[in-house]
Amino acid sequence: SDGVVTSVEVFDAEGNNMAMFFGERKPGQPELQGWRDLVAGLPRQTAVAEAA
Repeated sequence: SDGVVTSVEVFDAEGNNMAMFFGERKPGQPELQGWRDLVAGLPRQTAVAEAA
């Protein structure tokens, strides 16, 4: 109900999650536009290779 939540997930070469980052926000307040702008400028990878 407070809008979009933007996260950044970091994976290692095997596809294991190493870290997750979220913009700080409080109930009733949207994410900071600066956080959304920063995330929008990051390179994206939409899929990871499956481990053999």
